[in-house]
Formats: sequence, C-alpha cells, structure tokens
Amino acid sequence: MLQQRVAKTPNHSDSWRSLGRLQNTLGDPDAALLSIRRAIELDSFNAAAHFDLGQLLVSRGNEGEAQRHFDRVYEIAPASS
Repeated sequence: MLQQRVAKTPNHSDSWRSLGRLQNTLGDPDAALLSIRRAIELDSFNAAAHFDLGQLLVSRGNEGEAQRHFDRVYEIAPASS
C-alpha cells in the first residue's frame, strides 16, 4: 500500500518516511535509508524524517551523521519531545 502511495504521489515526503519506517521494520535497513533520505530531499523541514534517519544511522553505528540529523530536528522543532 505504501509503495502504491509513493508511486501515486512521489513528491510526498511523509509517504517516503512511512515507507522507510516499514522497510526498516521488515528488515531492509538499506531500502529504509534510501526512502527516508528521499523524504528529506523532498522536505528538508520534515523533523520526523530527520529523527527517523538519525535513529537508523545510530543503529548502523554512524553516530556522527546521526547527531547532525538530531541537531536538525532541534533546529526545526525545538519544542518537540
């Protein structure tokens, strides 16, 4: 269903983010990384996508890049928990 939504509305950032989260849950972190990065390309102010990408990068041992995305979350949505 998410793949259909992305195909139908390829410029919708949250669809790509949702697809990436699902891909990661299903055990395909490489595809998840690409999808969540696409979400950020489409909307650099998508704080949730930056957060998700940060978490994915931490799980892959890339804390430095993850921190840059967590910092971006704070810039975009400083009151976010």
